[in-house]
Amino acid sequence: MRAVLIANGYIKNPSFIKEKITRTDLVICVDGGLKYAHAAKIMPDYIIGDFDSADKELIESYVSLGAEVLQFPKKKDLTDMEIAIELAEEKGIKELFIFGATGGRSDHATANIMNLYQALEMGMNAAIIDEKEEIRITKDEIELHRPKGTILSLVPIGGTAFKVKTEGLSYPLDYEDLYLGHSRGVSNIFEEEKAKVSLEKGALLVFINIVK
Repeated sequence: MRAVLIANGYIKNPSFIKEKITRTDLVICVDGGLKYAHAAKIMPDYIIGDFDSADKELIESYVSLGAEVLQFPKKKDLTDMEIAIELAEEKGIKELFIFGATGGRSDHATANIMNLYQALEMGMNAAIIDEKEEIRITKDEIELHRPKGTILSLVPIGGTAFKVKTEGLSYPLDYEDLYLGHSRGVSNIFEEEKAKVSLEKGALLVFINIVK
């Protein structure tokens, strides 16, 4: 089962979300992300947060349609996004699409990207998706299918990524180490329509430009 999290970052055209989800997806709106669901005509299953950015009348209208509201205090140790990811885990979710996680405040965007590691540790295959790029994370192996010419960047998280190997990219890595704070893995290119990235130890953020 897959869950869709819609957060309050910057989304220029909310309708693109609807193109990437199905009717069977569990939809969780994270606070002000509700406005994007509303604009895209997506019915949320849950609306969660401290509601410092969500419209109260809009919340009430979706409650009347059957959405469940989980409200938390503003003073808390977890971000609304982290709470939403924990809810997805409780529901047995194995795949997670996160929209509206980038743009706006850079601290929130960075924390949301770091939350991909949290989701991975919980056993979920998670991706942050916006209109320009997709961000994933791997600790072992990932296979990607994209058009030729798509730009892919690999950024180590939490320390060195050891013995990284790539296939199907213009600038291959052959069991090379990628060091935290260095840009060795940035701006590679899909040479084929399928690319594969693997590593023996550590974790990699995988940034994929969306070609239109």
